[in-house]
Amino acid sequence: MEPKQIITNSVLIKEIDVMTCTVDDLAWKVDFELEASVDDYCHAMVSYFDCYFSKCHKTLVLPTGPECQPTHWKQTVFYLKDVLPIKSGEKVKVSMDIKPNAENHRDLDVDMSYSFHGEIGEGVERKQAYKLR
Repeated sequence: MEPKQIITNSVLIKEIDVMTCTVDDLAWKVDFELEASVDDYCHAMVSYFDCYFSKCHKTLVLPTGPECQPTHWKQTVFYLKDVLPIKSGEKVKVSMDIKPNAENHRDLDVDMSYSFHGEIGEGVERKQAYKLR
């Protein structure tokens, strides 16, 4: 993603400490809101990670967000079935349920629900399922 394509704030949805996490920590649910910073059309939601190597002599950070220097790691784009005509300050409520795939533990199953009621257009309440391979 190009930074100019991002039209909302960013929200931290999960922190995982790989030194202490368990298999149970890999399945989780999170609710959050995204607030538009401009008037535009929302076609997708984007996720990315920042990896902190903090056990080194000096902490090293591997950022993968759209505003960072590109690496071979890319963002994950969750395309929406609905195009949301959103105005600055309006919010999208999102709920994500993430878990390892039952057949392949390296894959993820993501169930996302979103709700949007803006000034323009009809309100939207939608559930979508994604398979990350």
